[in-house]
Amino acid sequence: MESIAWFRELNQNDTRVAGGKGANLGELTAAGFNVPPGFVVTAPAYLAAMQAAGVREMLAHAIDGLDPDDTTELSRRANESAGLVRKAALTPDIRAAITGAFNQIVDRDNATWFAVRSSATAEDTAGTSFAGMNKTFTNVAGADGILDAVVECWASLFAERVLAYRSVNQLFEEPAIAVIVQEMVDSERSGVIFTADPATGDRTRMLIEAAWGQGEVIVSGQVEPDSYVVDPARNTIISVHQGTQREQIRRDEHGVERRIPVSTQQANQRVLDDEEVLAVARLAAAIAAHYGQPQDVEWAMADTATYIVQSRPITTIKPTSTPASTLPDDRVLLRGLGASAGTATGRVRVLHSPAQGGFLQPGEVLVGHHDEPRLGSRAASRRGRDYRRRGAHLSRCHRQPRTSGPVCSGSQNRHRRPA
Repeated sequence: MESIAWFRELNQNDTRVAGGKGANLGELTAAGFNVPPGFVVTAPAYLAAMQAAGVREMLAHAIDGLDPDDTTELSRRANESAGLVRKAALTPDIRAAITGAFNQIVDRDNATWFAVRSSATAEDTAGTSFAGMNKTFTNVAGADGILDAVVECWASLFAERVLAYRSVNQLFEEPAIAVIVQEMVDSERSGVIFTADPATGDRTRMLIEAAWGQGEVIVSGQVEPDSYVVDPARNTIISVHQGTQREQIRRDEHGVERRIPVSTQQANQRVLDDEEVLAVARLAAAIAAHYGQPQDVEWAMADTATYIVQSRPITTIKPTSTPASTLPDDRVLLRGLGASAGTATGRVRVLHSPAQGGFLQPGEVLVGHHDEPRLGSRAASRRGRDYRRRGAHLSRCHRQPRTSGPVCSGSQNRHRRPA
């Protein structure tokens, strides 16, 4: 059993070893795309550590008989399972392997800051999306920091939202998780590219979203990013929407992530100019061509370089035949971009946190103020949701179980009338 696998040793077929994210980073590295260097702490290493601690069998059955709407039991199982993982921790040989690989990168590249990213074996595949459910740590420094973050990534395999998602989707096989340790990009700009429209399945349209600073503000739905629609066949821009962003996340000289105001100049200009839009579109098109299917690509820019930090299939992408709404304007309560096309009716239920999930009744339309995957996973079999952007983590979880919903601005919820 190898505890460590370098990106260059992996390809897209290695999900059992490196998880979906890790396998794809290996595939992209081998194909020559600009991926920040790194390695994977393998899923077999996680399983070996749990076996050595005598807890593997117990963890394998964490969702047996679980009702995801029983919030008390869900919380109990999540806390108990994560506690077992933390107590098991790293075996001496796995600890030594991680430290050795980390030191190699530091010595070779003079690297200081790293991202430590979960990569579950069922993540970022064509059939499931655990987007945003497992832990990621950014701007981690030092071997001890890396080791601690790896264990916390392992423990996140049993977070409440993960257990709920697995239960709802009947994913009963033993879970396993790999962990990526990767040089951190000091992102000046970042974003997401969908090489086909994720709402309609239209493969003649490419959607690009971009924001200032680190990408967390985009994938967590904290800002309204710029959005650009491109015709990849003609290499032309079809539409541009300049978003609204007041803050960005940047790393200071001490490695501390800080939320700083977006400058007046940044606020008044697009994140990407036309030339940059078309450049990242061509890059994403090349990635989709390499995989032979539409991709959801995350990118980051620093200085003059563009890095690819993730690529995954767009889950359950299918064109829809559902007709557009023909309601007169005076009956429209809100408007937004489609995250998952379709129609649904029902009484509105506004939930402010996952702890309120038990209030949601079958047939109701779920409305949440924030991009919270736990709401999506706990109510995956129910109606639509409200969130800010098509590329946010909840949007991905929402499309996978094929429920419909809009992406709305932060203020629009206040105008919705009770059903």
